[in-house]
Amino acid sequence: MKNNLKVIFVIIILFATSIEANSLLKHPEFIDISDKLPEYGCNKNIQGHPIGGGKGYSRIVRTGTFIVENTLDFLEAIKNAEYGDTIFINQKAEIDLTDNIKIAIPDGITIASNRGYKNSPGALLYCTDISTSPMLYAGNNVRITGLRIMGPDPLMRTLEMFVIRSQGKRYDTIPYSVGIYTNNDSLEVDNCELFNWSRSAIYFKNGGNLGYVHNNYFNHNQRSGLGYGIEIDVGDAIIESNLFDWNRHCISGLGKKGTSYEAYNNLVLENANGHSFDMHGGTDRGDNSDIAGDIILIYNNTFGADHVYAVMIRGIPQVECCIYKNIFAQDNVSKAVIQMNQQGNLTVKNNKFTDSLLYHKQ
Repeated sequence: MKNNLKVIFVIIILFATSIEANSLLKHPEFIDISDKLPEYGCNKNIQGHPIGGGKGYSRIVRTGTFIVENTLDFLEAIKNAEYGDTIFINQKAEIDLTDNIKIAIPDGITIASNRGYKNSPGALLYCTDISTSPMLYAGNNVRITGLRIMGPDPLMRTLEMFVIRSQGKRYDTIPYSVGIYTNNDSLEVDNCELFNWSRSAIYFKNGGNLGYVHNNYFNHNQRSGLGYGIEIDVGDAIIESNLFDWNRHCISGLGKKGTSYEAYNNLVLENANGHSFDMHGGTDRGDNSDIAGDIILIYNNTFGADHVYAVMIRGIPQVECCIYKNIFAQDNVSKAVIQMNQQGNLTVKNNKFTDSLLYHKQ
């Protein structure tokens, strides 16, 4: 009888803590839009919370503790800022960081411009060195908002990468670039345009937990073999209300233990040279495991690139991968979602499948 009660108790606990109900831990500034999500796919028109950010975004920053106009001002502000300060960059400023890469943003600092305010594109932070990795290194509780963050290499380099692989050389034989890197907690990136990064626009690695990436526009992060909008390698992030176009993978997880993400209310447009959302497995890493991350939640997204898989899970998640309430441009699940190498801990349910012509009329 005692054993039966234990079984019942375990079943109750598992039901009560189901992934779909509770999801991942949230960033301190997390905005709950769950009551505004439609039956299927994304909601492009949530008031104050537009997909991709920009005009209509409710959390636009318009001033700061420091107000900077040029690169020297920016570097000086970084040096002098204290926890809780905001460094505001004038909307017309173009900050060239080519000679000042790996800039460490101290804990608790906000770097901001006003993308979307009176049609402002936001200040531009950029570099021109293709080996920039990273341009910005974020401490704990950093917010980066309202900016255009431009990398040095928008090219796919398909032929070059094919030759490198055929010669048995590593993917990094050609130097790659990373925009924002963190191995610290609670990085928030919102209302930014992030583009032209050959490896990843945002990279959470080795303890970058409680990430919150929302209301951004990711484009032209597309190098063959790399090309990630958001990359996670032992960390976790909430990824919502972003617009993706011209990326190889919009989201990529390297799949080691401790790697998770929750992605919802994102819009993936038609242009891609690889599947949209991803989690690598042990076969990719060559570590003799079948592990493909911990928790992967993918729901209420709209996927428009019908010539590639929307989701590829390349092993077995340690807890669960749940894919539900999405709209896919593909006409059936086998064209939209694939699990490779090993099978298990994958649930695909209650999604809407269409075909490309019908999708583009929506």
